[in-house]
Amino acid sequence: MSKEDGILCIDVSSQKIKVAIVSENCDIIAIAEKNFFFKNDDIEGFAKSYNTDEIWNILMSCIKNVIRKSKINPMNILGITSCTQRQACVFLSDEGEVIYAGPNCDIRGIDSQYLIDDEFEEEELFNITGHNPPLIFPLARLLWFQEEREDLFEKIGKVLLFDDWIVYKLTDIFCTDPTSAAESLIFDVSKSKWSDKIIDTFDFNRDLFPEIIQVSDIVGDLKADIAKKFNLPKTIPVVKTGADTQASLIGTACIEDNQIGITIGTTAPLYLVVNSPRLDPNLNMWTTLHAIKDKWLIESNTGMTGKIYDWYKDSFLSGLSNDLDSITEKYLLETDPGANSTLAFLGPERMDINSQTNIKPGVFILPTPGSISEILSDRKNFLRAIFENIGFGILENLIQILNFESNHEEIFFSGGLANSKSFNQILSNILNKELFLPNIKESAFSGEAINVLIGLEYYQNYRNAINKLVKLTKISPDEDIALKYEKIYHRWSRIKKQLKFV
Repeated sequence: MSKEDGILCIDVSSQKIKVAIVSENCDIIAIAEKNFFFKNDDIEGFAKSYNTDEIWNILMSCIKNVIRKSKINPMNILGITSCTQRQACVFLSDEGEVIYAGPNCDIRGIDSQYLIDDEFEEEELFNITGHNPPLIFPLARLLWFQEEREDLFEKIGKVLLFDDWIVYKLTDIFCTDPTSAAESLIFDVSKSKWSDKIIDTFDFNRDLFPEIIQVSDIVGDLKADIAKKFNLPKTIPVVKTGADTQASLIGTACIEDNQIGITIGTTAPLYLVVNSPRLDPNLNMWTTLHAIKDKWLIESNTGMTGKIYDWYKDSFLSGLSNDLDSITEKYLLETDPGANSTLAFLGPERMDINSQTNIKPGVFILPTPGSISEILSDRKNFLRAIFENIGFGILENLIQILNFESNHEEIFFSGGLANSKSFNQILSNILNKELFLPNIKESAFSGEAINVLIGLEYYQNYRNAINKLVKLTKISPDEDIALKYEKIYHRWSRIKKQLKFV
Protein backbone atom coordinates (compact mmCIF):
# COMPACT_ATOMS: atom_id res chain seq x y z
CA MET A 1 0.00 0.00 0.00
CA SER A 2 1.41 3.39 -0.99
CA LYS A 3 0.89 6.75 0.65
CA GLU A 4 -1.46 7.65 -2.18
CA ASP A 5 -3.76 4.69 -1.59
CA GLY A 6 -7.18 5.25 -0.11
CA ILE A 7 -10.42 3.54 0.87
CA LEU A 8 -13.83 4.88 -0.12
CA CYS A 9 -16.21 4.69 2.85
CA ILE A 10 -19.96 5.37 2.69
CA ASP A 11 -22.01 6.19 5.80
CA VAL A 12 -25.78 6.70 5.48
CA SER A 13 -27.71 7.84 8.56
CA SER A 14 -31.44 8.50 8.75
CA GLN A 15 -31.22 11.75 6.78
CA LYS A 16 -27.61 12.30 5.72
CA ILE A 17 -25.19 10.67 3.30
CA LYS A 18 -21.49 11.03 4.09
CA VAL A 19 -18.69 9.68 1.94
CA ALA A 20 -15.04 9.75 2.98
CA ILE A 21 -11.69 8.85 1.51
CA VAL A 22 -9.70 7.25 4.33
CA SER A 23 -5.95 6.70 4.19
CA GLU A 24 -3.97 3.56 5.00
CA ASN A 25 -3.46 4.95 8.52
CA CYS A 26 -7.21 5.52 8.96
CA ASP A 27 -6.83 9.28 8.62
CA ILE A 28 -9.74 10.99 6.90
CA ILE A 29 -8.42 12.66 3.74
CA ALA A 30 -11.70 14.21 2.63
CA ILE A 31 -15.44 14.07 3.35
CA ALA A 32 -18.44 14.97 1.19
CA GLU A 33 -21.93 15.00 2.66
CA LYS A 34 -25.48 15.98 1.87
CA ASN A 35 -28.86 15.68 3.55
CA PHE A 36 -31.83 13.79 2.17
CA PHE A 37 -35.36 13.42 3.47
CA PHE A 38 -38.09 10.88 3.95
CA LYS A 39 -41.75 11.55 3.19
CA ASN A 40 -44.83 10.82 5.26
CA ASP A 41 -47.11 8.24 3.66
CA ASP A 42 -50.04 8.86 6.02
CA ILE A 43 -51.63 11.78 7.80
CA GLU A 44 -50.59 10.58 11.26
CA GLY A 45 -46.91 10.45 10.27
CA PHE A 46 -46.45 6.81 11.30
CA ALA A 47 -45.67 5.56 7.77
CA LYS A 48 -42.54 7.01 6.17
CA SER A 49 -40.64 6.15 3.02
CA TYR A 50 -37.56 7.08 1.00
CA ASN A 51 -37.10 8.06 -2.62
CA THR A 52 -34.26 5.69 -3.48
CA ASP A 53 -33.57 7.37 -6.82
CA GLU A 54 -32.89 10.60 -4.95
CA ILE A 55 -30.69 8.82 -2.41
CA TRP A 56 -28.69 7.05 -5.10
CA ASN A 57 -28.15 10.28 -7.06
CA ILE A 58 -26.97 12.05 -3.91
CA LEU A 59 -24.62 9.16 -3.13
CA MET A 60 -23.12 9.28 -6.62
CA SER A 61 -22.69 13.05 -6.29
CA CYS A 62 -20.95 12.66 -2.92
CA ILE A 63 -18.57 10.05 -4.35
CA LYS A 64 -17.68 12.39 -7.20
CA ASN A 65 -17.14 15.31 -4.81
CA VAL A 66 -15.05 13.41 -2.28
CA ILE A 67 -12.71 12.08 -4.95
CA ARG A 68 -12.31 15.62 -6.27
CA LYS A 69 -11.71 17.08 -2.79
CA SER A 70 -9.24 14.37 -1.80
CA LYS A 71 -7.11 14.97 -4.93
CA ILE A 72 -6.31 11.28 -4.82
CA ASN A 73 -5.83 9.38 -8.05
CA PRO A 74 -9.05 7.31 -8.35
CA MET A 75 -6.96 4.39 -9.60
CA ASN A 76 -5.43 4.23 -6.11
CA ILE A 77 -8.73 3.45 -4.39
CA LEU A 78 -8.18 0.01 -2.86
CA GLY A 79 -11.73 -0.84 -1.91
CA ILE A 80 -15.22 0.42 -1.17
CA THR A 81 -17.47 -0.24 1.79
CA SER A 82 -20.65 1.13 3.33
CA CYS A 83 -22.51 1.26 6.62
CA THR A 84 -25.99 2.55 7.32
CA GLN A 85 -28.62 3.21 9.94
CA ARG A 86 -30.10 0.12 11.50
CA GLN A 87 -33.68 -1.13 10.91
CA ALA A 88 -34.06 0.82 7.67
CA CYS A 89 -34.95 -1.57 4.86
CA VAL A 90 -35.72 -1.95 1.17
CA PHE A 91 -38.07 -4.43 -0.51
CA LEU A 92 -37.17 -5.27 -4.11
CA SER A 93 -38.88 -7.15 -6.92
CA ASP A 94 -37.12 -10.06 -8.62
CA GLU A 95 -36.03 -7.57 -11.29
CA GLY A 96 -34.48 -5.22 -8.70
CA GLU A 97 -37.28 -2.65 -8.78
CA VAL A 98 -37.78 -0.85 -5.45
CA ILE A 99 -41.22 -1.66 -4.09
CA TYR A 100 -40.64 0.02 -0.72
CA ALA A 101 -37.79 1.74 1.09
CA GLY A 102 -38.17 3.19 4.56
CA PRO A 103 -36.16 4.64 7.44
CA ASN A 104 -35.78 3.23 10.93
CA CYS A 105 -38.48 5.65 12.13
CA ASP A 106 -41.15 4.14 9.85
CA ILE A 107 -43.64 2.55 12.25
CA ARG A 108 -46.40 1.60 9.83
CA GLY A 109 -45.98 -1.79 11.52
CA ILE A 110 -48.13 -0.46 14.38
CA ASP A 111 -51.10 -1.61 12.28
CA SER A 112 -49.75 -5.13 11.80
CA GLN A 113 -48.08 -5.86 15.14
CA TYR A 114 -51.16 -7.80 16.22
CA LEU A 115 -50.27 -10.43 13.59
CA ILE A 116 -46.99 -11.00 15.41
CA ASP A 117 -48.58 -10.88 18.86
CA ASP A 118 -51.11 -13.52 17.78
CA GLU A 119 -48.32 -15.95 16.89
CA PHE A 120 -45.59 -15.22 19.45
CA GLU A 121 -45.50 -14.49 23.13
CA GLU A 122 -43.27 -11.50 23.85
CA GLU A 123 -40.67 -13.64 25.64
CA GLU A 124 -40.56 -16.24 22.85
CA LEU A 125 -39.93 -13.65 20.15
CA PHE A 126 -37.35 -11.85 22.30
CA ASN A 127 -35.52 -15.12 22.96
CA ILE A 128 -35.15 -15.63 19.21
CA THR A 129 -34.39 -12.12 18.03
CA GLY A 130 -33.07 -10.30 21.11
CA HIS A 131 -35.24 -7.32 20.12
CA ASN A 132 -38.65 -5.72 20.71
CA PRO A 133 -41.21 -4.19 20.26
CA PRO A 134 -42.16 -5.59 16.84
CA LEU A 135 -43.72 -2.45 15.39
CA ILE A 136 -40.40 -0.66 14.75
CA PHE A 137 -38.74 -3.51 12.82
CA PRO A 138 -38.84 -4.66 9.18
CA LEU A 139 -40.85 -7.81 10.04
CA ALA A 140 -43.86 -5.67 10.98
CA ARG A 141 -43.48 -3.60 7.80
CA LEU A 142 -43.32 -6.75 5.67
CA LEU A 143 -46.51 -8.01 7.31
CA TRP A 144 -48.12 -4.61 6.76
CA PHE A 145 -47.59 -4.99 3.02
CA GLN A 146 -48.90 -8.56 3.19
CA GLU A 147 -52.10 -7.34 4.84
CA GLU A 148 -52.61 -3.82 3.46
CA ARG A 149 -51.01 -3.97 0.00
CA GLU A 150 -51.21 -7.57 -1.14
CA ASP A 151 -50.64 -6.48 -4.75
CA LEU A 152 -47.22 -5.07 -3.81
CA PHE A 153 -46.39 -7.85 -1.35
CA GLU A 154 -46.71 -10.46 -4.09
CA LYS A 155 -44.08 -8.60 -6.12
CA ILE A 156 -41.47 -8.64 -3.34
CA GLY A 157 -38.52 -10.81 -4.30
CA LYS A 158 -35.90 -9.68 -1.77
CA VAL A 159 -35.98 -8.18 1.71
CA LEU A 160 -32.83 -6.14 2.31
CA LEU A 161 -31.58 -4.02 5.15
CA PHE A 162 -30.45 -0.60 3.96
CA ASP A 163 -26.75 -1.41 3.78
CA ASP A 164 -27.59 -4.58 1.83
CA TRP A 165 -29.39 -2.43 -0.75
CA ILE A 166 -26.38 -0.13 -1.18
CA VAL A 167 -24.13 -3.17 -1.62
CA TYR A 168 -26.58 -4.56 -4.19
CA LYS A 169 -26.53 -1.26 -6.10
CA LEU A 170 -22.73 -1.32 -6.10
CA THR A 171 -22.29 -4.97 -7.10
CA ASP A 172 -25.60 -6.47 -8.33
CA ILE A 173 -25.14 -9.09 -5.57
CA PHE A 174 -27.70 -9.88 -2.87
CA CYS A 175 -26.25 -10.51 0.60
CA THR A 176 -26.50 -9.42 4.19
CA ASP A 177 -24.40 -9.71 7.34
CA PRO A 178 -25.27 -10.44 10.99
CA THR A 179 -25.05 -6.80 12.16
CA SER A 180 -27.65 -5.76 9.58
CA ALA A 181 -29.89 -8.83 9.59
CA ALA A 182 -30.11 -8.83 13.40
CA GLU A 183 -32.16 -5.61 13.13
CA SER A 184 -34.92 -7.22 11.03
CA LEU A 185 -36.77 -9.20 13.76
CA ILE A 186 -36.49 -12.20 11.42
CA PHE A 187 -33.01 -13.21 12.60
CA ASP A 188 -31.97 -15.69 15.27
CA VAL A 189 -29.30 -13.84 17.26
CA SER A 190 -28.10 -16.95 19.09
CA LYS A 191 -27.63 -19.01 15.92
CA SER A 192 -26.60 -16.04 13.75
CA LYS A 193 -28.94 -17.09 10.95
CA TRP A 194 -32.36 -16.31 9.56
CA SER A 195 -34.98 -17.70 11.93
CA ASP A 196 -36.69 -20.81 10.53
CA LYS A 197 -39.36 -20.44 13.20
CA ILE A 198 -40.34 -16.90 12.18
CA ILE A 199 -40.11 -17.56 8.43
CA ASP A 200 -42.25 -20.70 8.71
CA THR A 201 -44.79 -19.11 11.05
CA PHE A 202 -45.63 -16.40 8.53
CA ASP A 203 -45.20 -18.68 5.51
CA PHE A 204 -42.60 -16.42 3.92
CA ASN A 205 -40.73 -17.54 0.83
CA ARG A 206 -37.19 -18.29 2.02
CA ASP A 207 -35.79 -16.75 -1.15
CA LEU A 208 -36.87 -13.36 0.19
CA PHE A 209 -33.90 -13.35 2.56
CA PRO A 210 -30.38 -13.01 1.13
CA GLU A 211 -27.28 -15.04 1.86
CA ILE A 212 -25.52 -14.15 5.11
CA ILE A 213 -21.82 -13.32 4.87
CA GLN A 214 -19.48 -11.91 7.50
CA VAL A 215 -18.41 -8.34 8.09
CA SER A 216 -15.09 -7.74 6.24
CA ASP A 217 -15.95 -10.36 3.59
CA ILE A 218 -15.43 -9.25 -0.01
CA VAL A 219 -18.86 -9.23 -1.68
CA GLY A 220 -17.54 -8.85 -5.23
CA ASP A 221 -16.23 -6.24 -7.65
CA LEU A 222 -17.77 -2.82 -8.14
CA LYS A 223 -20.03 -2.73 -11.19
CA ALA A 224 -18.15 -1.78 -14.34
CA ASP A 225 -20.33 1.21 -15.20
CA ILE A 226 -19.77 2.80 -11.77
CA ALA A 227 -16.03 2.14 -11.91
CA LYS A 228 -15.89 3.76 -15.33
CA LYS A 229 -18.00 6.73 -14.17
CA PHE A 230 -15.43 7.67 -11.51
CA ASN A 231 -12.27 6.43 -13.31
CA LEU A 232 -11.81 3.73 -10.67
CA PRO A 233 -9.92 0.47 -11.28
CA LYS A 234 -11.76 -2.04 -13.45
CA THR A 235 -11.70 -4.53 -10.59
CA ILE A 236 -12.20 -2.86 -7.23
CA PRO A 237 -13.54 -4.92 -4.30
CA VAL A 238 -16.66 -4.01 -2.36
CA VAL A 239 -16.33 -5.13 1.27
CA LYS A 240 -19.28 -5.71 3.65
CA THR A 241 -19.53 -3.54 6.75
CA GLY A 242 -23.22 -3.44 7.74
CA ALA A 243 -24.62 -1.49 10.68
CA ASP A 244 -23.13 1.92 11.43
CA THR A 245 -22.94 1.47 15.19
CA GLN A 246 -20.86 -1.70 14.98
CA ALA A 247 -18.53 0.05 12.54
CA SER A 248 -18.18 2.86 15.07
CA LEU A 249 -17.27 0.38 17.81
CA ILE A 250 -14.44 -1.00 15.67
CA GLY A 251 -13.17 2.52 15.04
CA THR A 252 -13.37 3.16 18.78
CA ALA A 253 -11.35 0.01 19.66
CA CYS A 254 -14.29 -1.54 21.54
CA ILE A 255 -14.00 -5.23 20.65
CA GLU A 256 -13.03 -7.16 23.80
CA ASP A 257 -15.25 -8.87 26.39
CA ASN A 258 -16.83 -6.54 28.98
CA GLN A 259 -15.69 -3.39 27.23
CA ILE A 260 -18.38 -0.73 26.82
CA GLY A 261 -18.76 1.51 23.79
CA ILE A 262 -20.83 4.69 23.59
CA THR A 263 -21.65 6.13 20.19
CA ILE A 264 -23.36 9.51 20.02
CA GLY A 265 -24.91 10.21 16.67
CA THR A 266 -28.59 10.94 16.16
CA THR A 267 -29.10 8.64 19.15
CA ALA A 268 -26.69 7.39 21.81
CA PRO A 269 -26.58 3.61 22.20
CA LEU A 270 -24.34 2.01 24.82
CA TYR A 271 -22.93 -1.44 24.08
CA LEU A 272 -21.48 -4.10 26.33
CA VAL A 273 -19.33 -6.63 24.46
CA VAL A 274 -19.98 -10.25 25.46
CA ASN A 275 -18.74 -13.60 24.10
CA SER A 276 -22.09 -15.41 24.13
CA PRO A 277 -25.66 -14.48 23.11
CA ARG A 278 -26.87 -13.39 26.54
CA LEU A 279 -30.38 -11.96 26.86
CA ASP A 280 -31.80 -9.37 29.22
CA PRO A 281 -34.19 -11.25 31.59
CA ASN A 282 -36.29 -8.08 31.75
CA LEU A 283 -36.83 -8.21 27.95
CA ASN A 284 -35.68 -4.61 27.71
CA MET A 285 -32.10 -4.18 26.51
CA TRP A 286 -31.41 -5.62 23.09
CA THR A 287 -28.95 -8.34 22.14
CA THR A 288 -27.32 -8.08 18.74
CA LEU A 289 -24.20 -9.19 16.87
CA HIS A 290 -20.87 -7.39 16.90
CA ALA A 291 -18.91 -7.06 13.66
CA ILE A 292 -16.39 -9.41 15.27
CA LYS A 293 -17.34 -13.03 14.71
CA ASP A 294 -18.47 -14.83 17.90
CA LYS A 295 -18.97 -11.56 19.76
CA TRP A 296 -22.36 -10.21 20.79
CA LEU A 297 -23.52 -6.86 22.12
CA ILE A 298 -25.95 -5.86 24.85
CA GLU A 299 -27.51 -2.52 23.89
CA SER A 300 -29.10 0.08 26.13
CA ASN A 301 -30.09 3.13 24.09
CA THR A 302 -30.32 6.70 25.42
CA GLY A 303 -32.62 7.81 22.61
CA MET A 304 -32.34 11.06 20.68
CA THR A 305 -29.20 12.99 21.56
CA GLY A 306 -27.44 14.48 18.54
CA LYS A 307 -30.85 15.34 17.13
CA ILE A 308 -31.63 17.31 20.30
CA TYR A 309 -28.38 19.24 19.93
CA ASP A 310 -29.18 20.02 16.28
CA TRP A 311 -32.62 21.25 17.36
CA TYR A 312 -30.98 23.59 19.89
CA LYS A 313 -28.64 25.05 17.27
CA ASP A 314 -31.48 25.59 14.79
CA SER A 315 -33.79 27.08 17.42
CA PHE A 316 -31.43 29.20 19.54
CA LEU A 317 -28.36 29.99 17.42
CA SER A 318 -29.59 30.19 13.84
CA GLY A 319 -28.00 33.10 12.00
CA LEU A 320 -25.40 33.90 14.66
CA SER A 321 -22.44 32.32 12.89
CA ASN A 322 -21.34 29.93 10.19
CA ASP A 323 -19.65 27.85 12.89
CA LEU A 324 -22.31 27.14 15.50
CA ASP A 325 -20.25 24.37 17.12
CA SER A 326 -17.62 26.96 18.12
CA ILE A 327 -20.33 29.06 19.76
CA THR A 328 -21.60 26.10 21.76
CA GLU A 329 -18.07 25.26 22.87
CA LYS A 330 -17.71 28.85 24.08
CA TYR A 331 -21.02 28.61 25.95
CA LEU A 332 -19.93 25.43 27.72
CA LEU A 333 -16.70 27.08 28.86
CA GLU A 334 -18.65 30.05 30.23
CA THR A 335 -21.17 28.03 32.26
CA ASP A 336 -20.87 25.88 35.37
CA PRO A 337 -22.16 22.44 36.40
CA GLY A 338 -25.87 22.67 37.09
CA ALA A 339 -26.42 25.29 34.37
CA ASN A 340 -27.46 27.98 36.85
CA SER A 341 -30.19 25.74 38.33
CA THR A 342 -31.52 24.88 34.85
CA LEU A 343 -32.52 21.30 34.07
CA ALA A 344 -33.57 19.85 30.72
CA PHE A 345 -35.88 16.90 30.08
CA LEU A 346 -35.84 16.57 26.31
CA GLY A 347 -35.75 12.83 25.73
CA PRO A 348 -32.37 11.29 26.65
CA GLU A 349 -33.01 8.75 29.42
CA ARG A 350 -32.83 5.08 30.37
CA MET A 351 -33.94 2.65 27.68
CA ASP A 352 -37.43 1.42 28.57
CA ILE A 353 -39.11 -0.54 25.80
CA ASN A 354 -42.54 -0.37 27.46
CA SER A 355 -42.60 3.42 27.14
CA GLN A 356 -40.64 3.75 23.91
CA THR A 357 -43.61 4.71 21.75
CA ASN A 358 -45.12 7.16 24.24
CA ILE A 359 -45.18 10.81 23.16
CA LYS A 360 -43.52 12.75 25.97
CA PRO A 361 -43.36 16.51 26.49
CA GLY A 362 -40.05 18.33 26.42
CA VAL A 363 -39.44 20.47 29.49
CA PHE A 364 -36.92 22.97 30.84
CA ILE A 365 -36.94 23.58 34.60
CA LEU A 366 -35.41 26.98 35.38
CA PRO A 367 -35.59 29.78 37.96
CA THR A 368 -38.55 32.09 37.40
CA PRO A 369 -37.19 35.25 35.75
CA GLY A 370 -39.56 37.45 37.76
CA SER A 371 -38.65 36.09 41.19
CA ILE A 372 -36.55 37.91 43.78
CA SER A 373 -33.66 35.60 42.98
CA GLU A 374 -30.87 36.96 40.80
CA ILE A 375 -30.29 33.49 39.36
CA LEU A 376 -31.38 33.70 35.74
CA SER A 377 -31.13 31.34 32.83
CA ASP A 378 -30.27 32.10 29.21
CA ARG A 379 -29.43 30.21 26.03
CA LYS A 380 -25.95 29.43 27.38
CA ASN A 381 -27.47 27.63 30.35
CA PHE A 382 -30.11 25.99 28.14
CA LEU A 383 -27.25 24.50 26.11
CA ARG A 384 -25.41 23.24 29.17
CA ALA A 385 -28.64 21.79 30.56
CA ILE A 386 -29.18 19.96 27.25
CA PHE A 387 -25.70 18.46 27.36
CA GLU A 388 -26.17 17.53 31.02
CA ASN A 389 -29.51 15.92 30.10
CA ILE A 390 -27.63 13.83 27.50
CA GLY A 391 -25.03 12.92 30.10
CA PHE A 392 -27.65 11.94 32.68
CA GLY A 393 -29.45 9.81 30.09
CA ILE A 394 -26.20 8.03 29.26
CA LEU A 395 -25.56 7.54 32.99
CA GLU A 396 -28.97 5.90 33.44
CA ASN A 397 -28.20 3.48 30.63
CA LEU A 398 -24.73 2.76 31.97
CA ILE A 399 -26.28 1.90 35.35
CA GLN A 400 -28.73 -0.41 33.57
CA ILE A 401 -25.88 -2.20 31.77
CA LEU A 402 -23.85 -2.52 34.97
CA ASN A 403 -26.87 -4.01 36.73
CA PHE A 404 -26.84 -6.65 33.99
CA GLU A 405 -23.05 -7.18 34.14
CA SER A 406 -21.15 -5.50 36.94
CA ASN A 407 -17.72 -6.50 35.62
CA HIS A 408 -16.66 -4.05 32.96
CA GLU A 409 -13.44 -2.92 31.40
CA GLU A 410 -12.67 0.32 29.56
CA ILE A 411 -15.41 2.64 28.35
CA PHE A 412 -14.95 4.01 24.83
CA PHE A 413 -16.73 7.01 23.37
CA SER A 414 -17.09 8.45 19.86
CA GLY A 415 -19.50 10.24 17.55
CA GLY A 416 -20.30 13.77 16.48
CA LEU A 417 -20.62 15.21 20.00
CA ALA A 418 -17.20 13.79 20.88
CA ASN A 419 -15.72 16.65 18.85
CA SER A 420 -16.57 18.91 21.80
CA LYS A 421 -13.77 18.79 24.36
CA SER A 422 -16.02 20.43 26.94
CA PHE A 423 -18.77 17.86 26.48
CA ASN A 424 -16.28 15.01 26.72
CA GLN A 425 -15.17 16.29 30.11
CA ILE A 426 -18.77 16.88 31.22
CA LEU A 427 -19.63 13.28 30.32
CA SER A 428 -16.59 11.88 32.13
CA ASN A 429 -17.54 13.90 35.21
CA ILE A 430 -21.20 12.84 35.12
CA LEU A 431 -20.32 9.15 34.69
CA ASN A 432 -17.39 9.51 37.12
CA LYS A 433 -15.50 7.18 34.77
CA GLU A 434 -12.42 7.34 32.59
CA LEU A 435 -13.34 7.55 28.91
CA PHE A 436 -11.18 6.59 25.93
CA LEU A 437 -11.65 8.62 22.76
CA PRO A 438 -10.26 7.67 19.35
CA ASN A 439 -8.32 10.21 17.33
CA ILE A 440 -10.97 9.98 14.60
CA LYS A 441 -14.25 10.96 16.28
CA GLU A 442 -16.22 9.94 13.16
CA SER A 443 -15.24 6.42 14.09
CA ALA A 444 -17.60 4.68 11.66
CA PHE A 445 -15.25 5.73 8.86
CA SER A 446 -12.17 4.28 10.55
CA GLY A 447 -14.13 1.14 11.43
CA GLU A 448 -15.16 0.76 7.80
CA ALA A 449 -11.60 1.25 6.61
CA ILE A 450 -10.36 -1.40 9.04
CA ASN A 451 -12.97 -3.81 7.65
CA VAL A 452 -11.60 -3.25 4.15
CA LEU A 453 -7.99 -3.70 5.25
CA ILE A 454 -8.88 -6.97 6.98
CA GLY A 455 -10.91 -8.10 3.98
CA LEU A 456 -7.92 -7.44 1.73
CA GLU A 457 -5.68 -9.27 4.23
CA TYR A 458 -3.47 -6.33 5.14
CA TYR A 459 -4.07 -7.35 8.78
CA GLN A 460 -4.69 -10.81 10.22
CA ASN A 461 -7.33 -9.74 12.75
CA TYR A 462 -9.07 -6.78 14.33
CA ARG A 463 -6.77 -6.56 17.34
CA ASN A 464 -3.67 -6.20 15.14
CA ALA A 465 -5.36 -3.57 12.99
CA ILE A 466 -6.70 -1.57 15.94
CA ASN A 467 -3.36 -1.62 17.77
CA LYS A 468 -1.76 -0.15 14.66
CA LEU A 469 -4.43 2.27 13.47
CA VAL A 470 -6.57 3.53 16.39
CA LYS A 471 -4.97 6.07 18.71
CA LEU A 472 -6.80 6.71 21.98
CA THR A 473 -6.89 9.65 24.39
CA LYS A 474 -7.91 9.12 28.02
CA ILE A 475 -10.24 11.60 29.72
CA SER A 476 -10.40 11.38 33.50
CA PRO A 477 -13.13 12.80 35.76
CA ASP A 478 -12.52 15.67 38.16
CA GLU A 479 -13.41 14.22 41.58
CA ASP A 480 -14.87 17.46 42.98
CA ILE A 481 -17.02 18.12 39.91
CA ALA A 482 -18.09 14.47 39.78
CA LEU A 483 -19.44 14.85 43.34
CA LYS A 484 -21.37 17.95 42.29
CA TYR A 485 -22.84 16.08 39.36
CA GLU A 486 -23.89 13.21 41.59
CA LYS A 487 -26.11 15.64 43.53
CA ILE A 488 -27.37 17.35 40.38
CA TYR A 489 -28.23 13.98 38.81
CA HIS A 490 -30.26 12.92 41.86
CA ARG A 491 -32.24 16.17 41.64
CA TRP A 492 -32.74 15.69 37.88
CA SER A 493 -33.85 12.09 38.42
CA ARG A 494 -36.24 13.03 41.23
CA ILE A 495 -37.89 15.77 39.18
CA LYS A 496 -38.15 13.48 36.17
CA LYS A 497 -40.19 11.05 38.25
CA GLN A 498 -42.37 13.87 39.52
CA LEU A 499 -43.02 14.86 35.91
CA LYS A 500 -44.11 11.25 35.33
CA PHE A 501 -41.66 10.69 32.51
CA VAL A 502 -40.94 7.18 33.80
